[in-house]
Amino acid sequence: MASYDLLIIGAGPAAWSCAITARQRGLTTAVACAQSATSWLQRAERIDNYPGLPQISGKELLSRFRSQAADMGVVIIEQLARQIMPSGDIYMTLVGNDIIESRAIVLAMGAARPKLLPGEEELLGRGVSWCGTCDGMFYRGKKVAVLSAWTGGVEEAEFLSTLASEVDYYLLAQHACARASRSPSGTKKISWCSRRMRANTATTASSSSALPYRRTRCCRG
Repeated sequence: MASYDLLIIGAGPAAWSCAITARQRGLTTAVACAQSATSWLQRAERIDNYPGLPQISGKELLSRFRSQAADMGVVIIEQLARQIMPSGDIYMTLVGNDIIESRAIVLAMGAARPKLLPGEEELLGRGVSWCGTCDGMFYRGKKVAVLSAWTGGVEEAEFLSTLASEVDYYLLAQHACARASRSPSGTKKISWCSRRMRANTATTASSSSALPYRRTRCCRG
């Protein structure tokens, strides 16, 4: 039976960052992540704001995180963690068909997957984004549609209006939003649209059920 000071369950940036820090502090560390596990970061087509690594894809950035952790002695177990069983001062975790013993466990499985709009999966990273402030520079001078189910989308639209040539705002669920947004130059930049949307091309088309997640979509045209 393998035994470690720390077992980390997850395959995203938080998991690898935790693993690297644990090794720096002298802890024997293992990361359990199923071969099929993917991080939201892996879907990013291009990242320009990570210091020292400009114009890198999310997939490549994750690969570098993983390689650094492995070089530092982190044991990577490519199996699904199925069950955690406390046993006194230790934990017994069923990983694949094996039992892993550890003094502590970190759950770093990332954010829950939201219910995607029809067409969103195929276009993520190819015209569809989930973060206006993260990816807004890619939309400079373009026409953008913001689809949101909560008031935070208004802030995203306000920010994008300083970059994009035009912003259309669509509600995925009813929420309060301002109606008089203007760019710094005083030109009206945001169109507030009442109909609900789904993603079907790099722009948008109509009809979708309301989503229970606080997530904003940005689609460039």
